[in-house]
Amino acid sequence: MGRQGRDILSLLDAGAAAQNLALAATALGLGVCFVRSVNDAALRAVLDLPANVRPDILIGIGHPSPTPSPAMRYGKPVVYRDRFGREWPLEWRPSLPREPRVPAKPASWGGDVGGRGTPANGDRFRMALYLVASARDCLDEPLVYGPFRMIEGVSRLLSDRAPADAFLTEMNAQIDQQKYNVMADREAFGRWLDELLARFAAEAARRNGVEEAQ
Repeated sequence: MGRQGRDILSLLDAGAAAQNLALAATALGLGVCFVRSVNDAALRAVLDLPANVRPDILIGIGHPSPTPSPAMRYGKPVVYRDRFGREWPLEWRPSLPREPRVPAKPASWGGDVGGRGTPANGDRFRMALYLVASARDCLDEPLVYGPFRMIEGVSRLLSDRAPADAFLTEMNAQIDQQKYNVMADREAFGRWLDELLARFAAEAARRNGVEEAQ
């Protein structure tokens, strides 16, 4: 189907497959969450995807919390029949009241608590990863306005005094060396951000593995 098959119909197929998987999982008493807010370059590094495979939807599956957070409300669901505006009334069951969920303490990702108000290396790692991913996702904005400011934020974050972290030190040196060289070229800036994200993704996988072993 050419471009239509690649850009549109493939997404319909992925959505249909995801819904079938979600229905089967919930029938088994499992919880499901669809995720799309990810960077493809980082995801390829984590999952070791070949070049001809494109991730369209991620699905988190696991045992639901005994006290999940309340569902978000977006207004009454509406189904139209035959044409727009002609409602097809359906019976919607009201949700049962649930206790608010107490958020779990986030993993440190290998960071020790920093003294004197300095964020732990695990916190600095997560913040740096968030800023680099955000810079990549707003690459369509003027480079000096959005992406570069976020990368400059990473540089300042990693320049703060904190306990030694070899990976963050290496990333800080690379960012300081390259951030001005690639700013004028949007494609080069994007490729550089993808490389940074791939490095951060691999390091995140390594740190998670270390925590699981402990």
